[in-house]
Amino acid sequence: IASTYREAMKKITDIYIKKKNIQVAAAAKESSAPHDAAAKAPTQDDVMKIQLEAWAQTAKQYGHDAPTMDEIELAAFSGPDEAVRRVFKWTDDAEKSSEIIAAHKSILQSLSQEFLRRFGQGTGSATVTASSSAAATDREDEDLPLFQLEDGGVDWIKALLDVEMPCAVVSHLDQEQLDVILETTGLDTIFPPDKRVSATNFYASQSQEFLGAALRLERRPDYCAVFDTTPSSAAAAHQVDMQSICRIGSYKNYDLLGADLTFKYFTQLQTQVLRGLFTDNKLDEPQTEIQDIKPETRPSTTMTRFFEEGDR
Repeated sequence: IASTYREAMKKITDIYIKKKNIQVAAAAKESSAPHDAAAKAPTQDDVMKIQLEAWAQTAKQYGHDAPTMDEIELAAFSGPDEAVRRVFKWTDDAEKSSEIIAAHKSILQSLSQEFLRRFGQGTGSATVTASSSAAATDREDEDLPLFQLEDGGVDWIKALLDVEMPCAVVSHLDQEQLDVILETTGLDTIFPPDKRVSATNFYASQSQEFLGAALRLERRPDYCAVFDTTPSSAAAAHQVDMQSICRIGSYKNYDLLGADLTFKYFTQLQTQVLRGLFTDNKLDEPQTEIQDIKPETRPSTTMTRFFEEGDR
């Protein structure tokens, strides 16, 4: 199952990256030589090769055997600590594991910088040189972000915060990766560190991650709503009595029938609609069960005597 999932994710990611970089690659092709690396869009294979090289250098530094590509793919889903201890089985010591992880992160950072330069990107932004329609010598630099926010998404989150609806973010990525993405997109001020749930927290399932978010928000699970895009997230939310709100995108509307609410654009959402999901039989405080008080009754016993023949 894990192998099939990884292959599917690999294909989907490749298609997504190529689709999102069509304009970037075209601009680079017009403004540079045919063999310019900026004209090539990075793929999931490129990212996995960087991970493989980083772990291989870390293994060599500490005298361990280099991991295989299958182990690297499994480590990408389990996190650095789980990778060192259970996937690669290099050590069981917590301090030694932390030391290896720190070394790996340092190596991965240097390799990632070289990777971004190879594709004409800087740390946190992508720089593409586009040629002018008037002359090939007229060029301008365009800063293309590595991560693109959906239109209206930030305004919707701020609208929720304005009406005192606290928000938390849940991610399958490691804490460090999540922090980088939030800082790059400017969402780190909206989701402070105490409102983030990541793979570093080592929750066993997605539903438990949702419960972890509810705990950080100090809200009952049945007073929380999960925003996602997949049917599995809707099922996980309902397992812990949360409402599910799914955005139509990767899955069509008929695939998201398990969600309580679906939408295509954030501009379609209103806080009143969200409040309407929690109006049925919801109180500010838990309602105690009311028991009817019945008057005490004493059981009565009736003695019956039957006459036998000869008693008269």
